[in-house]
Amino acid sequence: MKSYQIREQAKTYLTGGWKTFAITTFIYLLLLLIFSYGPVFFNAPYLLSILLQSFINTILTYGLLSSFWNYSKGKDVKFYDFIIISFKNIKRSLLLFFHTAIRLAIPFLLTILSTILLGGSISGFNIYQLTSAETAPLLIVIIIISIILFILTYAFFFLKSLNYAVSSLIAIDQPDLNEKDCILKSKELMAGNRKKYIFLLLSFVGWFIVGIFTLLIGFLWIFPYLQMSLICFYEMLKDDGNKNNKKSKKKNKKKK
Repeated sequence: MKSYQIREQAKTYLTGGWKTFAITTFIYLLLLLIFSYGPVFFNAPYLLSILLQSFINTILTYGLLSSFWNYSKGKDVKFYDFIIISFKNIKRSLLLFFHTAIRLAIPFLLTILSTILLGGSISGFNIYQLTSAETAPLLIVIIIISIILFILTYAFFFLKSLNYAVSSLIAIDQPDLNEKDCILKSKELMAGNRKKYIFLLLSFVGWFIVGIFTLLIGFLWIFPYLQMSLICFYEMLKDDGNKNNKKSKKKNKKKK
């Protein structure tokens, strides 16, 4: 299934629900905004602010995705349902985040190191070019290497994170499956399909530009469109996986 076909399926799922999910998206983004800047406004410690933001973002995103999933299955969904679902599934969403974070710890640390290296090399160049012109060529080489490492480590982190792109949807679709297995299942489904996922995201670039030119108001409809498209993408992966399993079973029977 091509990206445009996935988007068409998503629009079909959203029939009759655009208004509800535009309001849902507005509330979701408003809550994220409040919990992002609220702690700063009240001069809360930086670490506490980051932890609170991560906590709220994790549980609300899980609840939001659940609402889209329920609607795609023909269930009646209210604009506030995602909040209720979020707090009912705090443990599950946090465990998914925990298992994902463990597997991305090394790529994440590499991005931090490359960022520090790049920042240090640029600062060093600004300092030493004023005091010693002879060191300037060496510093330029170091900066170029730092930029390359910066790009490579962030690309590595992004590609690794794609392995777990559908873990939340698996957790929603299969509530009896534990969180660790959801992560492993996501990696299995995404194997060989990361390029398709990236192409699907890139197919929304034009819509993102439209959203910017509408003073971000357009994102109230673009965001639901994207979320439902990701659900359709997961369903495609699941169907392909089921077909492959049936084929492998037939082959095994023939061998026997």
